[in-house]
Amino acid sequence: MMQIYDLEMRLQDYVYDEFDQMMDEDFIEFGTIGTQYTKQDQLNAIGKESPPTERFFRVEDYEERFVDESVILVTYKTTNILTKQQALRSSIWRKKEKDWKLFFHQGTLIK
Repeated sequence: MMQIYDLEMRLQDYVYDEFDQMMDEDFIEFGTIGTQYTKQDQLNAIGKESPPTERFFRVEDYEERFVDESVILVTYKTTNILTKQQALRSSIWRKKEKDWKLFFHQGTLIK
């Protein structure tokens, strides 16, 4: 579903207002270093400063699976173009009214 792919890619732009709009109020993330984050944690980390001018991750092996008509599981691999570090990532998006919201995200480093 191209809409979810586009949303996932827009998250890489680190734009505060877009993050705020796209993330579910109950959002939780398990980061690649083992830290748990909430929506507010992520918004605080991004801040309202100007976002980066380029994306730092290359995305491969992107797949979507419908859990039901209002929940999608997304999996993919990222490579940081600066450090070459790779991670397996998963996201759960759920539809609330007419919009898809990011409910869960996890990144696991590949050694």
